[in-house]
Amino acid sequence: MEQNKTRTYLLYAVGEISLVMIGILLALQVNNWNENRIKANLEQYLLNELKNEVSENLILINADIQTNSTGLEHSLSLLERIVAKDLDKDQELADSLIAGMYSTSSFEAKSGIITDIINTGKLDVIRSDSLRILISNWDFQIIDIMDDAQIRDVMLFEQLHPYLAKHYPILNSYTFSDPYLASTKMSTKWKGLESVSSPNYDQLYVLEAQGLLYNHAINQEYLLSALRIYKSYLEGLRDLIEEQLNNG
Repeated sequence: MEQNKTRTYLLYAVGEISLVMIGILLALQVNNWNENRIKANLEQYLLNELKNEVSENLILINADIQTNSTGLEHSLSLLERIVAKDLDKDQELADSLIAGMYSTSSFEAKSGIITDIINTGKLDVIRSDSLRILISNWDFQIIDIMDDAQIRDVMLFEQLHPYLAKHYPILNSYTFSDPYLASTKMSTKWKGLESVSSPNYDQLYVLEAQGLLYNHAINQEYLLSALRIYKSYLEGLRDLIEEQLNNG
């Protein structure tokens, strides 16, 4: 009888322990499921916000590429006229080309969401390895553009512009006759401003002027190359985000 009681007690104890273990395992399973659900919801939220931010940056960079492409086209046309030494044959064309040469912009990316993801450890929520790598490379892509834009601006505004200002009435180049400038809604006060000084074309035909303009055009090319690379990066980022969103 004593042995039967002991056996019954042991079986009861084992049963109790088993039930407790099963309860703990179920609780852990539910907790893991809940955490995974929270992470999945956070991932979907971050991906949607990131997609919107990338789309906005694509709009901005396309506009930036267009602006700088316009500036490059005017710069190369101006350089062509200077090399041919026939810029003085058409004053209005000269004004238009010089005005268009200043068609420049420096891309400023919107990065609120992606910066938050990188700096707050939310990158681990993204399940795709490829997408995490692309997001991690964000800063490296931006640095190239910023460096190229700074080099371009220093060349244009600290070297080329001062030289032109000495030998050409740049004030007259800012006219409403230029299609690009007319579209920027410039102040009407520009209409009444005109220099009476004549261009010194001889100083524009020298090698120094050619060299300065050539360097500016090359810098524009480098910047445009960096912008196009960054555009491809953004497009790849957008495609991966859409793929992850579609896969749920």
